[in-house]
Amino acid sequence: DRAPGEQDAHAFDALVSTVPLPRLTGMDTELSVDLHPLSEVWYPPLSVLALGYPRAAIEHPLNGFGMLVPPVEDDLNILGTIFSSTLFPGRAPDDHVLLTTFVGGARAPDRATLDSSALQSLVESDLDRLLGVEGMPVFRRHTHWPDAIPQYTVGYGQIKETLAELERTHPRLALAGNYRQGVSVGDALASGIDAAERLRERLEAPAAQPH
Repeated sequence: DRAPGEQDAHAFDALVSTVPLPRLTGMDTELSVDLHPLSEVWYPPLSVLALGYPRAAIEHPLNGFGMLVPPVEDDLNILGTIFSSTLFPGRAPDDHVLLTTFVGGARAPDRATLDSSALQSLVESDLDRLLGVEGMPVFRRHTHWPDAIPQYTVGYGQIKETLAELERTHPRLALAGNYRQGVSVGDALASGIDAAERLRERLEAPAAQPH
């Protein structure tokens, strides 16, 4: 086991980096590209609250993916809820359900910093209105992401160009994550697959072969 602050050095033929941009710009590297533009990408905070209930405590049939709350519904506190136990078998015991709710983000970053009790109070109020939830949850897990989802704001093309230049300058480095091709889970997975494919092509190219 390494002591706190202790570092190891390893050599690799190539590297796929999935480090979030705020971490990438703060790393001690010898990269020859100016990474300053990457530090300007806004990653608003997000809180994820998973609540488990007896199935009988919820009126809604939960017969779908979940729900998204549009900005026009500004009297609600949540961004949306995934019906996790509907989508994924085994996420809740028999006769129970699991709801995963998102709070904060670019729309209301301050709400993401609430403590677990205050956050649960907001979420329960909205779930009661939207799904007909009664009673207290029998399970709770709160996860806070201080730098959650990169915002593709005006001028993000410069960010993409900086990333592309970084790979052109360091052809055995490939970057992947939700800042490359989109913020969904599917986009992030595709980004990783594409990064691995780019490295494979570079390593197999004649110019990339060691002398």
